[in-house]
Amino acid sequence: MQGKIVASSEIPRVHGEDSVTTNWAGQREGPHYVDSPSMPLRVSRVQTYLPMYTEPEKTATGNCRLLKRLFRATINIVITVAISVFVTYCLIYNHFIADKIGHNVAEAREKINPTNKVSTFGALAGDTSMPANQHNVYAVFSLDQVALNNTGDIRWLKSDGSDSVTPNKTDSCVVVKQGGLYGAFSQITFKFSPSSKERVGHSIYVIRHGTANETMIQKRNLDKPQLRLETHTFLQPSNINAFVSLSSGDQVCVNPSPPDMVYKSAVDNILTVVRLAM
Repeated sequence: MQGKIVASSEIPRVHGEDSVTTNWAGQREGPHYVDSPSMPLRVSRVQTYLPMYTEPEKTATGNCRLLKRLFRATINIVITVAISVFVTYCLIYNHFIADKIGHNVAEAREKINPTNKVSTFGALAGDTSMPANQHNVYAVFSLDQVALNNTGDIRWLKSDGSDSVTPNKTDSCVVVKQGGLYGAFSQITFKFSPSSKERVGHSIYVIRHGTANETMIQKRNLDKPQLRLETHTFLQPSNINAFVSLSSGDQVCVNPSPPDMVYKSAVDNILTVVRLAM
């Protein structure tokens, strides 16, 4: 069978000859060819035309993007300035409040009676009956190393402070001469060794004037730390901060147990007694 030459005009077409149609998606399509018994199957051609921007449209689009960037940068600057202004205002306001409080304190100090020398604490509390020289009641004591070496007893040596608190030479106590609310701050340093006891104690107690009764204020126990075999000594401090109301003649006492494990050092074993209020 010989082949047959068919003219292009004889090829069956749809949607008209060489007509361009628009499909449902808005795309333009060229002519479609269909299969024919007398011709081999030809693949349909579909041409899609994308929208093209003109030069003015491109310029307008670029300008819009530039305006958006400038707008975002402007918003960021405005927010930053607002936060800075707010922080500055808060700092100025707090400084104003601090100055006002300082002014009120200065006015309270001006209430001091020049003849009686009322202390600042008394002026702020509205109590003008407490002289300043009676409010400054404090004393600092250090460990008497000689007494600890010779007799094994705890004794205190006064290193600083007023004469309103004095050490007792017969025990580990100090005597207050004026009543009031006191703070007692004690530090005892213990020396541990592999053969030392497993637990030590540190306490503060009060002996009321005219009695022999001991009133425990605060107590602390320390367990022996785990020591290596090559460790000869290990120093461990114990600190107690106690507050107690005392009368004239009362004694504040420190009791380390056992005393032979106290490290012999005046710097590492101290007792401070301060009157906080009458």
